[in-house]
Amino acid sequence: MRVWGSDGRELFHRPPEDVELQRDVALTPDGAMVLWLADRVVHAHTLVDGQERYTLRANNPAPREPDLWADSFALSPDGGTVAIAYHDTTIRLFRTVDGELVEQLGQPLAVDSFPKASDVERMRYAPDGRRIVVSVADGSVATWDLATKAVVHRFEPGLGAEPIIAVSEDAIACVGSEVRIHGLADGKERLRFSPRGAVPHTAAFTPDGERLLVGSETGPALLSVYDVKRGTLVGLRRGPLHTAAAVFVADDGTVHAAVGNALLRWQPGAERHAPSDSPTSATRAVVFTADGKSLLAGGDDGEVWQWDLASKARVGRFAVDDADRGVNAIFDRDDWKTASVAPVRAIVPFGDRLVTVHASGSTRTWSLATRQVTDGAIVQRYAAMGAVRHGDHILIAGRDDEGDSIKIWDPRRRETEQRLDLTYRNLALTPVLRPDGEELAIDDGGTLRFWDLRRRAPVASLEPEHAVGSTALAYAPDGSRFVNGDGYGFLRLWDLKTRTELRHRLDREEGGWASAAFTPDGASLVAGKLRGGGLLVLDATTLEPRRRLEGHAGAVGAIVVSQD
Repeated sequence: MRVWGSDGRELFHRPPEDVELQRDVALTPDGAMVLWLADRVVHAHTLVDGQERYTLRANNPAPREPDLWADSFALSPDGGTVAIAYHDTTIRLFRTVDGELVEQLGQPLAVDSFPKASDVERMRYAPDGRRIVVSVADGSVATWDLATKAVVHRFEPGLGAEPIIAVSEDAIACVGSEVRIHGLADGKERLRFSPRGAVPHTAAFTPDGERLLVGSETGPALLSVYDVKRGTLVGLRRGPLHTAAAVFVADDGTVHAAVGNALLRWQPGAERHAPSDSPTSATRAVVFTADGKSLLAGGDDGEVWQWDLASKARVGRFAVDDADRGVNAIFDRDDWKTASVAPVRAIVPFGDRLVTVHASGSTRTWSLATRQVTDGAIVQRYAAMGAVRHGDHILIAGRDDEGDSIKIWDPRRRETEQRLDLTYRNLALTPVLRPDGEELAIDDGGTLRFWDLRRRAPVASLEPEHAVGSTALAYAPDGSRFVNGDGYGFLRLWDLKTRTELRHRLDREEGGWASAAFTPDGASLVAGKLRGGGLLVLDATTLEPRRRLEGHAGAVGAIVVSQD
């Protein structure tokens, strides 16, 4: 978790940890403290020194009973009180300054018509601080009056489980497949309309209560702005192709949103967010150019960046034109120009060109000299996971209505030549090629499968013990050995001639393995972890660590090793 100042400086950073749940977060109005929910407990840290001030629990020591887990929390508008909803359907109020329990509000969610409530998924204070509105996992929304200690009303907006909520001075917005505006005082529905764009993830009213901002899970229209009296779309706030995890509107109308690994900011009335030096996209694909002078990296924002290896400077950007970023771009599978804004899953160099393969099933061909698009196509109704080059073809792993498969795609003729079917519907990896290009390997539901690409037929399979599905695959340079790593921390080395496991190591620190690559001499293996930026150089025979490469943060999504 990170906290930034309004000038873009990072004020607080909590490194990734193995926590069960980390979602709700709040800053005190004076900016002195940050509170968040993790592992069913609310934590409070001071921003000056980054030290933990206290933890808020239903009792002390930490509760072991599930009924005393914290489900959600909200900070009062004046910052003086923290309200926490617990799994036993009680709401408890704590003093923000010292974390002392002030009051327990009984079981406001266990009323006659709802004898036992489900988890509280979201909790919001009304702007006047006198009422609390909660969204419950059973699909209902309830308003609790803090003065009378009674439920004012409870209704089911009909949006399914866990509706998203936002609260203004006189209204409650319930967001799901539809947006429904209810009165804060009586709970009666006033208006309903359909949101535009991708699946909603978060919502917030402007301070005057006249506009509602809805953040989407993915899509170039990151935030949609609606007039809550007429139910009409009045504006967009565009950003990278990432989930808008939280949105906040300041008193001056400035919009802030936590998106991917960045905090984005829009000035009042602006459609494009202000520039940010923070990364706005998880990197999914990394390759060297044919001359070995540049590195290309693409990620979830649908763009590719080019770095010069000599100067270590960013020298170019392969980006979707602004004209292509329509509000429904990610959904338009009939037009490659707009469909290609989906996340990059692979970068495939072809001499003076490169082809990007996107999660939407689209491809784009770019000129390396001009960084402009020269061609594109749609692999119809195909959700791509990854791809590699094989001669003049691209092998694209993905999923469609018929199941998981690898499609042998001809980018010049824009057609699939052959389909290699897989068994399970849990494919999550890019296929890997043996260095001589004659064999392909991929994880198929925990089974390692190998294809002879000349005959385009399966040749062998390996069954790792306690297989859970691989998250990292790599061939040795001579093709005699193979490595697979999984999310539980197992890294296995195989002899491909005898089809036997040579050895394995179990390393659960920083999660499992996310990526792997052999050095060109085959003596070392570079392996990246799922969390914490762990990047280890291992002996390729014993799998014992030789050294750790520092400086990376987060999951190591892709590794490529140069020839030297």
